[in-house]
Amino acid sequence: MIIRVVVQSAVLLGLAGIVLGAAPIATVTSSGTFELRGKQVKADGVPSWPVMEGDEIGTSAGPATVQFRDGSRVTLSGKSKAKVEKTDDGLVFRLLTGSMQFTLAPKSSVAFYNGPTAVPAQAGVMATVSTSAFGKSIPARVLPPPPPSGSGR
Repeated sequence: MIIRVVVQSAVLLGLAGIVLGAAPIATVTSSGTFELRGKQVKADGVPSWPVMEGDEIGTSAGPATVQFRDGSRVTLSGKSKAKVEKTDDGLVFRLLTGSMQFTLAPKSSVAFYNGPTAVPAQAGVMATVSTSAFGKSIPARVLPPPPPSGSGR
C-alpha cells in the first residue's frame, strides 16, 4: 500500500512537470527522508525524484545527492537546505544552510553558490562548502588533486 502511494506520487510529480512544460533538470536520491518542494519525501521504493528549476531541497538527518543532467553532482549533508535556480547563463545551485560537497562536470552550465557568494569550481575537483550556524557563508575549501603517481610518496 505504501509503495503504491509512493509510486503514484512520483508519477504525478513527473506528469505535473510535463503538463507545465518544465523538464527535470536533475534528480535527487537519498536513503532517508528529505524535503522537496516543501513536502516530506520518503525514499522507500523510489530510487530518485525529479528536480525542477526553483525547487528547494532540504535534508533531515541523512544526506541527499543531486545529479544534474550534465553530470555535475552535489551531496547535501544532513540538516542542509539548497535551492536550484535558472538564470540566463544556466543553472545555479545555492546552498542556503548546512554544507555540501560538489563536483562540477566538464563543460557544465551549473554555478554553485554559498548563499549570495559564488563558489569557484574546477571541473572534476571536489569542493566542500558550509554555512555557519548563523546562516553566513564560510569560504569554500577545494580539495587538492592527488599527487601524481610515482612521486615517491
